[in-house]
Amino acid sequence: MEKVMVIKETMESYDSYIDKLGPGTEIIINQIQNEEYQEAKQNLLNLLEGLMWLVEVNNMLSELNYFSSLDNNKINSLSEDMLEAMEQNDFNLCADILQYEVKDLVNTLRKYSNN
Repeated sequence: MEKVMVIKETMESYDSYIDKLGPGTEIIINQIQNEEYQEAKQNLLNLLEGLMWLVEVNNMLSELNYFSSLDNNKINSLSEDMLEAMEQNDFNLCADILQYEVKDLVNTLRKYSNN
């Protein structure tokens, strides 16, 4: 019974993070547009950490035969692109990736509660 509760709580956390991902992405885009690069950089790092957490959770839940719409390869590719842009201090590229790729990806994500 305890295992079922942990799975349920994990799915709820996953779903909650998906809800926050879109608005969080907008905040970072606005920070970059307003040249608030230090804040944007910290939030980008938090976003990347969150995306990796989604991949990790998705992998664990899929081993238990729970499936989501998360494309791990796409997340990993976008994360690598954003890290590379951050290393080059190319925040405009980060904003473009967020605007045109991450936001599209977020719109395709389904919550576990909707399965």
